[in-house]
Amino acid sequence: MHLAGRCWGLFLLPAALALTATDFVPYYNYNGDLAVAGTVTVTTDGTSQTLAYSMGTTADFDCAGGADSEAANSCGVHIHSGTACDGDAGGHFYDDELVASDPW
Repeated sequence: MHLAGRCWGLFLLPAALALTATDFVPYYNYNGDLAVAGTVTVTTDGTSQTLAYSMGTTADFDCAGGADSEAANSCGVHIHSGTACDGDAGGHFYDDELVASDPW
């Protein structure tokens, strides 16, 4: 942009980036009756991330009242380090150099 004979740089900050998943398949060793459908969206804005999900009536009915306080990781959504569903998904994904314990 030029104004009064000077060149000015105009920098547009990038908009928040959102990734949405809508295609779900059973985990490679899951043999239950659940067939989950819905959406999961991860939005990154600067150094912040927001995870939003909607599973409608396809989620586990045992979770309608919330997580089981006696079962770790029950009724929750979390991200694993793996990149495919046809094998072991690996451990929970987080930066263990910056975060002291598993945030999931």
